[in-house]
Amino acid sequence: MRIRPHIRLVVAALGGAAAIALSALAGVALADVLVYSNTLTTKNDGKQLHHFEGKGADCSRHVRKGSLLIQVTGKDTCGYRLPLEGDKPQPNHALHARLKLGKQTPKELRKKSFLGVAVRYGGGTGYTLRILPQRHQFKLRRLPHEKGFNVAGKDKHVKAINKWNDVRLQAVGGHVVAIVNGKKVADVNDSSATAVKGRKAEVFAGANKANAVGAFGRVDDVRLSVPSP
Repeated sequence: MRIRPHIRLVVAALGGAAAIALSALAGVALADVLVYSNTLTTKNDGKQLHHFEGKGADCSRHVRKGSLLIQVTGKDTCGYRLPLEGDKPQPNHALHARLKLGKQTPKELRKKSFLGVAVRYGGGTGYTLRILPQRHQFKLRRLPHEKGFNVAGKDKHVKAINKWNDVRLQAVGGHVVAIVNGKKVADVNDSSATAVKGRKAEVFAGANKANAVGAFGRVDDVRLSVPSP
C-alpha cells in the first residue's frame, strides 16, 4: 500500500516494527502516538475505510468536497472500519473524527439520524459514541450491554445539522472516555472490560427510520492513536 502524507502509519514514533502492532499498552498514557490518519480528500482515501456494518442496499459512500459522504436509506447503521486493528483483544485505542449530518437529510428524518465512532469493535462487542445532531444528544454504548455502563444525555456542545462535530472515543484498559467538541461528556470505568473483545475501529452513520432519500452523514479527519508506552 502506498502511504501518502495524509494517510500514514507513524512507524518511527513507535520505536521499531515490533511496536507497530496496535496491542494493549501497559501503564498510564503520557501522550498519544498517532498510528493512522486520513483526511478523506480523494477517492483512494475513501477506499481506505472498508464497509463493515449495515446492509449493502442501505449504504452508499462517496468522497465529495473533501470529506466522506455516507448515505443511509434503510433503518440501519452503515459502518466503515479503519485498515488497522489491534493484534490482541482490548487494544488501547483513541479514535477521533469530525462528523456532520448533512442538510440534504429530509426534515422528517433528521431527529432519527445519527453519526459516530467505535473502538474495540467486532464480533458483537465494542464501545460506540453516537451523536444525534438535530436533538443535541450523545450516547455512549457498550456491546454487549452491561448494567450501569451506557451513558446518554443532551448537551449544547453537540452541534446541530450541517455543522461539524469533533468527536473522540478512547478506551484504555477499563477506562472509557467520550469527548464532543472539546467537552468530556462521558467518563466510565468498565469493570468487565475483558468481555469486550473486538479489535477494530469504525466510523458510522445511521438512521432509526427507512427513507428513500436517506440520511446524509459526512466524515472527515479520521485519526487513530495509542497511548505512549
